[in-house]
Amino acid sequence: MIILTIVGLVTLAQLIGYWLGELTAPNLNSLQRLLYSALVDLPWYAQQVQQDPAFAVQFAQGHTAAWEALRVLLGYPTVTATASSIVVTALATVINWLLFALLAHWVARWYGSQARFGQTLGVLSLAYAPLLLRLVEIVPGAVTPISLIFLLMLAAKFLALKSVHGLGAAPTLVVTLAPYAIMALLVVLILLNGGAYSLQQNPYVNQALQVQQFLAP
Repeated sequence: MIILTIVGLVTLAQLIGYWLGELTAPNLNSLQRLLYSALVDLPWYAQQVQQDPAFAVQFAQGHTAAWEALRVLLGYPTVTATASSIVVTALATVINWLLFALLAHWVARWYGSQARFGQTLGVLSLAYAPLLLRLVEIVPGAVTPISLIFLLMLAAKFLALKSVHGLGAAPTLVVTLAPYAIMALLVVLILLNGGAYSLQQNPYVNQALQVQQFLAP
């Protein structure tokens, strides 16, 4: 419930920020329509449509996508950017909370902790309170540095794990950092295995390996 409340408040702030941004940002729709009309009136456009009737639909979609990307680059509030941010924030928070708690609890038990997994989940949910700093996004254009949120959450996780598992400062620090180290190692292994698999699929690499085996004594 704590995690869902935090995510819900951040989501609400992002939605209100998008609505206020829509009210205050300059309207680019008229300029977008004017430019589109100018482009479709060009002889080049008519020639392309004659050659390929589907070009009209593709051009309209590309024109809309280009303006959507331009709005994002300029910092204009868009439905796509806001929805993507909400989905990524919600999923990343919940998945990170569960995965971090699982790995940290496993390492803490290895150190001899007797705490239950539910207790680890409970205290770590409170450690995600720094995400509430993103409530400033209710103001259009306002952002909170991700590095600041991460450092505050890291400190909160350390205190939470220390309180629930009753370990010393040094073991608690290891328990706090271990999930990040494990995940980084897994990412490196996946990238290495993926790179090796891609090399194996390359016919030139296979030929080189065959030549090497043939030349080897």
